[in-house]
Amino acid sequence: MVTLAPIAEKGRIADAVDRSRLRGINETIRQAELDHSVPIIDVGTIDAHGRPWTEDGVHFNRDGYVTWIGTIESAVRQDCP
Repeated sequence: MVTLAPIAEKGRIADAVDRSRLRGINETIRQAELDHSVPIIDVGTIDAHGRPWTEDGVHFNRDGYVTWIGTIESAVRQDCP
């Protein structure tokens, strides 16, 4: 199970995001992890190392997807050797 990806503070699409729901969605994901004993991959804390990871504040650009995929692959390798 994967948490929500980060959303930038500003951006063409990010400006329209209803942020009031994000915390509740991630809490639901974390509760499902506990209720069903499934591992969780937290992509909400992705660090693009100072590079922009999105063009519109929501959808990853190439660097963002490389980082996102690396985070997921690393977690899967750790839990499923």
